[in-house]
Amino acid sequence: MNPIKMILEHKPYFKFCQAKVEKTIRLADRDFEDFLQNPMDYQEFIKENVDLMHKDETGVYHCLLVTGEGHRDGVLVEAEGYGYARYASYVPDAAALAYDSLSEMGSRLAFLVDLFVTEGAAAASEGYWEASFEKIREQSGLELGENPFLQELMADMITERPEVCIRRDCFSVRCRPELCHGRQEDFSDGGQEKAPVQSM
Repeated sequence: MNPIKMILEHKPYFKFCQAKVEKTIRLADRDFEDFLQNPMDYQEFIKENVDLMHKDETGVYHCLLVTGEGHRDGVLVEAEGYGYARYASYVPDAAALAYDSLSEMGSRLAFLVDLFVTEGAAAASEGYWEASFEKIREQSGLELGENPFLQELMADMITERPEVCIRRDCFSVRCRPELCHGRQEDFSDGGQEKAPVQSM
């Protein structure tokens, strides 16, 4: 996993709130960096959009999502009528907040990848473990067989895990010996002995 920007609080206390993005503001790279360094400074873009930000009767904060050119991260802002970030929350991946459909798809794919690798590591004690695109569709509703983009995206996600190798018609797990339950030997592609396949 690549390093990400984050905020580490000393002796943290997390008070979770519900927020809804009403508008996305994309600043120039330098302006966004300045905003991150000085969030309490007056900002014209906040003042111009002050009517969009409020806390409603159900407790939901209606916010601006402020991000910058070339940045994945962003800041949720609820100015409470002021021209600066009176309430704010740093967001490592702003795109997931800006688009509900993207957030939902990312969540479904992440869940599916975790399930796939976890079950694969357990099942691969006798060799390989495979999940056909049809089985993935049945379990998750995601149609990978007819969607090369989703195939590639999920392949990229699971190949970041050390347990996984990819074939064209399925996702195939070959576990490292220390990650396979009850299995000590490892089979290489060039070996004479072929391990049996476990299917999902």
